[in-house]
Parts: sequence; structure tokens; C-alpha cells
Amino acid sequence: MKTLHLPSLVLAALLLGACSTGTNHSPAHGDHAAHVHEAPAHTQAAADPIAPVFEAYFRLKDALVAADSVQAPKLAVALDGTFHSMDRNALTAELQAAWDELMATIMEPLHPFYVATGLEEQRALFAQLTPGMLQLAKAAPTAQPVYLDHCPMYHGGADWLSREQAIKNPFYGSAMLSCGKVKETIGK
Repeated sequence: MKTLHLPSLVLAALLLGACSTGTNHSPAHGDHAAHVHEAPAHTQAAADPIAPVFEAYFRLKDALVAADSVQAPKLAVALDGTFHSMDRNALTAELQAAWDELMATIMEPLHPFYVATGLEEQRALFAQLTPGMLQLAKAAPTAQPVYLDHCPMYHGGADWLSREQAIKNPFYGSAMLSCGKVKETIGK
């Protein structure tokens, strides 16, 4: 009979558990190819627990600006992960109530994003995602300003959030990159 060494067992347990963290919310969560793994921003999260959520949203927006329909669903999965891994207890009681209310609003367009392969469908879902993100930005302003941008041409008008004041339209990408205007500055 072979004997297993304790360090080998510990290593095996760590390797098996490495990809099983998080909560599954759709079949896409089981697909490891769809996950975007990044180093956690512990310092940033400690200072502002909601900052990683905004960073994930901005990465998704940037993928749509670049018309990257392959990366966008992966980034939607990553955004979902930041929502579900955010430490709700680090929020004030008032912000916890707003967070709970927004989760349903934000998840409704986010979950179909996982399987959306067409750029137009992804952009339409992104337009639906932004109002909830706007509410979150207003409920918990970040240290860095967030710009509410507006494109008057996309489906009668659509908004998105940006860290940059310069317009980079996620709804039309390079076809009309600078179409739009800053409607509001949130924060600073």
C-alpha cells in the first residue's frame, strides 16, 4: 500500500479548490474558458469595496468600444464575479439596502450576456446594464470621477459610464467613436 505524504495531499486539495471558488449562476460559470482570471485588488477593495465592480464594468465597456465580441461575454462573467465576491458587510447600512435593490436590476441584463455572441446583442444588453450601474455610482461615489456619457443615436439614445471625459462610444465603436457627450459628472 502506498503512503501519501501530507504536503502532497495539501497541494492536491489546493489545486482542486483553485477553480471551484465563487457561486455558479449559469452554465457559463462552469466553463473555465469563459472566465477572466485577474489578481485581486485587495488594497483597492479595502479602501473602496465597490471599486472592483466599476473596474470590471469599465473593462466590459472598453471591449465593446473595441468591438471585441469574443472578450465581452468573458468580461460580463468577470463583472458578475465581482458583484458576487464584493463584501456586502463592508458597506454602510444605507448602501447595503441600495446594493440589494440594484443586484436584481443589474443581474437581469448581465446573465444573458454570457451567451450573447453578436456584438449588437451585447451592446443592447450593455445599454440595459448601465442604468443600474449609474444608480450604484450615485449611491456610492468613488474617489475618481465617473462620467455619464450619452449617445443620442443608439436606439433613440443610450447612456454609459466612463472614467475618461473623452467620448469613446461602446455602441458604435470605431464607426462613430466620438459620437456622444458627457451628460453628468459623478463624484469629484
